[in-house]
Amino acid sequence: MHQPEVLFLDEPTTGLDPQSRLSVHDIITGLQTAGQTIMLITHDMAEADALADRIAIIDHGRLLTLDTRPDSSDQSAVAPSSLSPPTAPTRLSWPRRS
Repeated sequence: MHQPEVLFLDEPTTGLDPQSRLSVHDIITGLQTAGQTIMLITHDMAEADALADRIAIIDHGRLLTLDTRPDSSDQSAVAPSSLSPPTAPTRLSWPRRS
């Protein structure tokens, strides 16, 4: 297998039993530790909070929230639902090929 600059994982744990889900989390964490950039797409906010360094919430192609995950050692850490919105709504789109 190759080493992509960014690894896109779209709902990698959907439909998995709890043990398999944790195994996938361990694999993702190992890849992150090795320096792999991962774009994790999930509806599971607990999963996003456990695995992500940055969280973005996108609704109908609009970026509603983008923030770094609070330091886990910070006792005043906020939940993903309280992340601040970006300064201006952003429409996301794929770059057009020339």
